[in-house]
Amino acid sequence: MGKLEFHVEKARRNEDFFNSYGLSKSQYNEWGVTVLFYAAMHLIDAVLSQDNSVPGNVRNPKDHITRNWGVGQSTSLNAIYTQYFNLYERSREARYGIISFPDGFLNKLESTNYASVKSHVKAILGLK
Repeated sequence: MGKLEFHVEKARRNEDFFNSYGLSKSQYNEWGVTVLFYAAMHLIDAVLSQDNSVPGNVRNPKDHITRNWGVGQSTSLNAIYTQYFNLYERSREARYGIISFPDGFLNKLESTNYASVKSHVKAILGLK
C-alpha cells in the first residue's frame, strides 16, 4: 500500500469511527473534535504525498508544523488552509485546553470545516 492509499484509508477509518460512535452527538465532544482533525490530517497527507509543488520533506511530514506550512504553500491545498487550520486549532484546544465545546459545535465543525477539507481533497484525488 502506497502513502496515498494508506492516508486515504486512515482518513476513512477515522471518519467511520466518528460516525459509528455517534461522536457528533456525544457528551465527549472533545474526542469528536480530535477524530475529525485526524481524519482531515490524513486527507491532507494523502495530497501532500503526491504534491510536487512542495519540498520533499513536506510530502511526508513528520510533525504538525511542517504539515501546516505545507498546506499553506501547496498550490493544491492553500484554498482550504483556513478550514484545515481551524480543525487543527480546535483539536489542540480539545486535547490540551481547559475548554468545553457547546452542544451543536461538532455538527457545525463537521459540516463546515471538515466537509470543506474532505470535498476539496476528494476532488483533487479523484475520489468518490
